[in-house]
Amino acid sequence: DDDNIVIGNGSTEIIHSFADIFIREGDRVIIPEPTFYEYEFACDKNSAMLEFTDLNLNTIDLDDAKALFICNPNNPTGLLYDQSLIKIIDDAYNNSTLVMIDECFIEFVNKPHENSLIKYVNEYDNLIILRSFTKAFGLAGLRIGYAVASKEIARIMNKTSITWNTNILAQIAAIQALNDLEHIEKSKKMINREKRYMINYLNKLGFKAYESDTNFFLVRCEDSIKLKNELLKHNILVRDCSNFTNMSNDHIRISVRKRRDNIKLLDTMEMLNG
Repeated sequence: DDDNIVIGNGSTEIIHSFADIFIREGDRVIIPEPTFYEYEFACDKNSAMLEFTDLNLNTIDLDDAKALFICNPNNPTGLLYDQSLIKIIDDAYNNSTLVMIDECFIEFVNKPHENSLIKYVNEYDNLIILRSFTKAFGLAGLRIGYAVASKEIARIMNKTSITWNTNILAQIAAIQALNDLEHIEKSKKMINREKRYMINYLNKLGFKAYESDTNFFLVRCEDSIKLKNELLKHNILVRDCSNFTNMSNDHIRISVRKRRDNIKLLDTMEMLNG
């Protein structure tokens, strides 16, 4: 239903809008780490009391919590939570805790519709689902994203949004992207094939490449900052993960590209590792 939708100038605007509307000084906000930094930044600028917990979510205490942020699948690990998240959302509902589930990478997973929690927004009025056109749809730079929530939360967020916060070019591109879901399926087949090739290759080189449900994956290394800088000399950019909360300089995040680009990365890492 249109009344359940919030459109933003990228998903980041929606995160900050959510925090500015609902989070006040001293509010207890729970964030499983490591994850996307923007949740922490948006709530910290509103003087929230941030509480970090493990990604396995087994130690979450929702008593008196104002909000819970969960990235699903998570960035930077690339791992998807199973449907047990519903239990956490239900507990949050009983504690009057708002839950934002960031599904900006959900299109990359197997069976995204089954794994998405959008279908629960009318059942749980504390639930907000975040989506992006930057990732799977490739519209980075056009700045358009959306959230799906209860009609009441959507009404509040839309009422306080900036007039004309999304441009017409972004809106047209987003509509066209949604009408070309076949492209997403073709891309996923290529990504899954290349990801398997890259993970196997890197593990044979002596790195530790981790499984992932998305288009990127983590790789353990000796010095992520040094490795990133060395790869940059070869015009290759990877994500140094040392500035993720609760991570150190021993992991990089690699995004899957086409075979020629992937081979260049792998050959360069083999040379640097040798």
